[in-house]
Amino acid sequence: MAGVFVVRDAMSKAIRSVRPTSSAHEAIEKMVKFNVGSILVMDGDKLHGIITERDIIVRIAEQCMDSRSVQAKEIMSRPVLTIDENTTLEEAARMMSKKNVKKLAVTREGKIVGVLTTTDIVRRSPQLIDVISRRQEE
Repeated sequence: MAGVFVVRDAMSKAIRSVRPTSSAHEAIEKMVKFNVGSILVMDGDKLHGIITERDIIVRIAEQCMDSRSVQAKEIMSRPVLTIDENTTLEEAARMMSKKNVKKLAVTREGKIVGVLTTTDIVRRSPQLIDVISRRQEE
C-alpha cells in the first residue's frame, strides 16, 4: 500500500541500553554520548524498563540523589510498551497518545529490534502530529 508507513520505516535500529545493576550515572553518560532522550534497561535480550530524561529529573535531580549510588533498576520506568515493527505508524501514534508515552520498544518475533519515538513518527509522517498531540479517550 503506497503512502502507508510502518514502524520499521521510522524506528531507530540502534539499541542503547544498560543493565539493571548499572549505575544511573552510566545511563546518563550513555544518553549524553549517543544524544538520546532515553535508554533501555536490559539484561541480555530481556527488557526490564526504560530510563527517560524525565525519570532522571524526577527520581534523581529533584531528590538530590547521587547518580553513582543509584542503580538503573531503581529509577527506570516500567513496564515498557512494545510494538511490532510491522504496525502502521498511525496505529503507533494512536497507542502513544492513548497511553501518554513518547517512546516504544520495537519488536520482531518478540525480540527487541529498535526504539520508536514521537519525533521519529513526525519526521517520517508529519501529518500524524495531530494524532500524537491529542489524548485519545477510548
